[in-house]
Amino acid sequence: MTVGVCKLCKREASNVTEHHLIPRSTHRVKRFKRMHSTAAMHVTATMCQPCHRAMHQFFTEKELAESFFTINLLLSDERIIRHVEFVKKQRGSYRMKRSAKGRAR
Repeated sequence: MTVGVCKLCKREASNVTEHHLIPRSTHRVKRFKRMHSTAAMHVTATMCQPCHRAMHQFFTEKELAESFFTINLLLSDERIIRHVEFVKKQRGSYRMKRSAKGRAR
């Protein structure tokens, strides 16, 4: 288990992961190769499990690559703002539960 500070909610969490700001599945798409530099394609951000899961729940990988490829762009979205406000009130060990369909709730 990796301990670190989430770039979105700024909490110290016991379950951080690295999130590719431009999803790896889009790295070979010509449109995104023209849109982003090679260096930008490999930028990651440390995120707690709830924030990382919320990102993938709220946005498709295409949307992340097109419109939400920086922390500031992510924090400009109302859904992320509401999520961050909620998760800041939780313990560092808080984990989102999955519903029966496999979606985070």
